[in-house]
Amino acid sequence: MIKTSSSRKNAPEATAETREQLARELKALRSLFRDIVMRYQTNMEAKILTCVDRLSPSNDEPLSADASNLKTLQSLLSDIENLKLKPRKGRLKDIRRIDAAIEKISEILTPQ
Repeated sequence: MIKTSSSRKNAPEATAETREQLARELKALRSLFRDIVMRYQTNMEAKILTCVDRLSPSNDEPLSADASNLKTLQSLLSDIENLKLKPRKGRLKDIRRIDAAIEKISEILTPQ
């Protein structure tokens, strides 16, 4: 058995020290998680707003042939309307569905 510095201490001391260290790491992880979620939210909202702007009648930039096609637009609308989301559950599955839908719309609406 390999001895580490914490194994030299008695078990209750080592356990308490490890618990404190784990609690500190979890607090740091929580902070990083919040930063990541806020940055992701900002990026996703910007992408959505760009799509909305591209569709706006006041936007003078012409849309691509795909983005101007009625069937394509109806298909995108149907995709959004058929999203099965349950925001109260706070599931990653819902975020993935939204992300995929916005990515698809963005690819069609944003000029290459």
